[in-house]
Amino acid sequence: MRNIYQRGFLAGALIVLFSTHTFGQKNWMDGWIVKKGGEKEEVQINYENWDKSPDRVSVKVETGTTTYGVDDISEFFVNNEYYKSYSGTIVNLPIKDEHLSYDPEIKYSEVRAFLRYIYKDDLSLLVLKDVKSKSHFFVQRANEKPAELEFYKFKVDEPMPNTILKNERYKLQMSFFFESCSNQDLLRRAQYDLRSISRSFLAYYECSNRVPTYQIVKEKSESDVGLSIGLTNTMVKYDGSFAGGNSIQRGDFENTSSVYFGLFGRFVVPRTQGKFSFDAEMGVQKLSLRGDYYQQAETYTDEIEYTVDANYLRVALGVGLKVASFSEKSELLIGAGVLTNFGKTSSKEDLKRYDSNGTLTVDKKEDVFESDDIRNQEQGFYTKLKYHYGSFGAFGRVDFGNGYSNLSTLSIKSRRLVFGLEYAF
Repeated sequence: MRNIYQRGFLAGALIVLFSTHTFGQKNWMDGWIVKKGGEKEEVQINYENWDKSPDRVSVKVETGTTTYGVDDISEFFVNNEYYKSYSGTIVNLPIKDEHLSYDPEIKYSEVRAFLRYIYKDDLSLLVLKDVKSKSHFFVQRANEKPAELEFYKFKVDEPMPNTILKNERYKLQMSFFFESCSNQDLLRRAQYDLRSISRSFLAYYECSNRVPTYQIVKEKSESDVGLSIGLTNTMVKYDGSFAGGNSIQRGDFENTSSVYFGLFGRFVVPRTQGKFSFDAEMGVQKLSLRGDYYQQAETYTDEIEYTVDANYLRVALGVGLKVASFSEKSELLIGAGVLTNFGKTSSKEDLKRYDSNGTLTVDKKEDVFESDDIRNQEQGFYTKLKYHYGSFGAFGRVDFGNGYSNLSTLSIKSRRLVFGLEYAF
């Protein structure tokens, strides 16, 4: 029975190892690059965290893998995101107030990096994040070099010592670029952040009756409900004593296979490098567990071979995170949650009882009895590898849980292997 439990851990470890190996080999996605000579080439691009590596991009070519910088390519496109090379200056954005010194002059730093388009048209909006994760916004007229929308803080001693002022030149710059389509009230209230500046650009496009030729597509939250059906293999370990009892008890049970049928609901929150999901599941499962049970009291020791038939209503609530996408249709998720099983069991036992001297006193077979209503509650985690095609999905999942039963003080450890199909409405 120990080997059964180890196989469950091994299956979970293999999934995690597979994901780590695959994800570690980089998340390659189809895209294209434009070289400095103007040649456009379709390639596979490593979609890494652009916030941390804005100055380079890894590309698969016929001879292997190469890394391009701003001197090698002028543009690239991957994962519906459009990037442009830039060599120039950026404003030194505000640091902590207590470190600011009196200097009303704007300071600049040299930078060589790829800017990401937010909107692309005759007047484009681009963004770059520096090493301090501060956003720098750029505006670009067609066929001209991007110009930074400037924002700066500085300290003065009048009218009061250590007064912090803001240089909000970006508002005047946008007014200049928008010309007759400047929404002065909107610009006056504009903050130096993506949401506020994007709103000003959208007002400009609407005023000038233009639709940007490109705009970054924001991932939307999504939700779905559906049906799932699958085959499960379940292992349960008990340890402790029954409520009110004074005996030590341990049990190892395995279910060879059973059919699971359920309903699921999922709400997904998008993230740049992953997706959080809030999951709810309710289903029915019929288990036939077989295993060994050991019980030791002051005057006797029981060794029992059990067959337990259980009908469960399973309710699960959890939070998951997508940690890798191996293609547009496959993904790996990890999660944690709470699982409660409601139901009834009937048991058949082959009992051998030994007294304190080790003498066999009872050898009773096939004693069948019905249990009271049971409720087993567990907390645990899962790993899930899923392949989906439209509304249909195929998945493999490993669940590990720890919990308790309402009938006893027995602690419960469980492992479930689930392979099944999903259909989302």
